[in-house]
Amino acid sequence: MIYKNCCLFSVALAAVAPTIFADQLTVSIDGFGAPGGGFSITDASDLNLLVSELLPAPGSNESTHILIESLSPLEPDTLNYASPYTGINVNTGVAQDAGVLFLQMPSGSALPEGTVASPIVGVVQRVGSWMDLTFPETSVGGSSGPGDYASGTLDLSLTKGAEQFNGTASYEVVDEDTIELDDFSLTKSGPVTYNLSGTTLLRDGNRFYGTVTNLTAGAAYESLLFEIQLTGIPDADLDGIPDISDSVISGGLVVGQWSMTPLGYMYGADAQWAYSYYMGFMTMNMPWVYQASFGWMYFYQAVPAEDAYWFYSPTLGWVYTKSTWGGLFQSNNGSGWFTNNFRNPAT
Repeated sequence: MIYKNCCLFSVALAAVAPTIFADQLTVSIDGFGAPGGGFSITDASDLNLLVSELLPAPGSNESTHILIESLSPLEPDTLNYASPYTGINVNTGVAQDAGVLFLQMPSGSALPEGTVASPIVGVVQRVGSWMDLTFPETSVGGSSGPGDYASGTLDLSLTKGAEQFNGTASYEVVDEDTIELDDFSLTKSGPVTYNLSGTTLLRDGNRFYGTVTNLTAGAAYESLLFEIQLTGIPDADLDGIPDISDSVISGGLVVGQWSMTPLGYMYGADAQWAYSYYMGFMTMNMPWVYQASFGWMYFYQAVPAEDAYWFYSPTLGWVYTKSTWGGLFQSNNGSGWFTNNFRNPAT
């Protein structure tokens, strides 16, 4: 039965086996109108107002108005102002989406420098939608790709159509819900460099989000403000806090008793060693584990629906096992699938 399953797995996994990058995530820099966002315009034809949605409404968006607060210029002597906003339904008083709006004041406007005095600027009716804005050629909006944070910085490699943007951004983890991102630059082949502002990234579940401003001189109005998101962040201990901001990435063992861990129930033999009915004796330094008979393996993912686990071993290759197999596992280092036993290895 096990060998039959091996054959089935070799067909399914040979084409889709992923590459392991323990410290990779996905970064997107989306302009207005990007998927998952959107923007609206007021019914006042002389008011050039864009809205970038950062937190979507719970369900369908039933907002009728936009609550604008803390409107302030993006830089000195500019007509481009930004503000946090909240979409509200004035009929029910229920808040909907939230994000940042971007206002280009009419030419000739004379506004006081700095943030306006009132914490609440006003409520603007929300009508119509403007979903099909074409990004100007000078925009980095709509780009996405992998970021690697292994070195304590975000090394970015983003793609927008046929264009490639590369850069490095320093960051500091404030707490599990907050990351401070420093000013950074993205360079496009050509070369063309875009200077983007730092920002505070806030956690929403397993993603971090915020907005960055294009500080490049002469940037078009539509490419000054962007939403930035970090998604697809590993969570090795499966506690719901992405690894990039998780201060404790551990196996969850308790000495002298059985405990639920990311790898199922294990008995804490001592401060270092654990025992599992399906993996035998092992240590956990998640996402790495050391199995007594087969050495170090990288914990790739659990498959709860199958009571199964995927690992990658430098010697065994891909390893697949189930908690119900009593120690049996299947491995493939490129030479086909083989069956062995964690608890009673074949000699």
